[in-house]
Amino acid sequence: MLDIHNATMQVLEEIGIDFLHDKAVSVLRKAGCKVDENGLLVRIDQALVREKVPLALSQFTMIPRNPDRQVTGRQVCNRQ
Repeated sequence: MLDIHNATMQVLEEIGIDFLHDKAVSVLRKAGCKVDENGLLVRIDQALVREKVPLALSQFTMIPRNPDRQVTGRQVCNRQ
């Protein structure tokens, strides 16, 4: 499990993730993330991840257009 965590942290910090949503990039930049000159590739420092993870909600509800397909709590949502 620790190997997965360490690999994830390495991807976030060294490789980065492309964000195609300007507002998301803006929020991440303001939070202290490194954004490349094209404004798409975001690198997130491990310290920032450690700081923000405890602030994440323990559960949330995804509300679709069809309320019968709502996903809440610990339910698993598989692509159909």
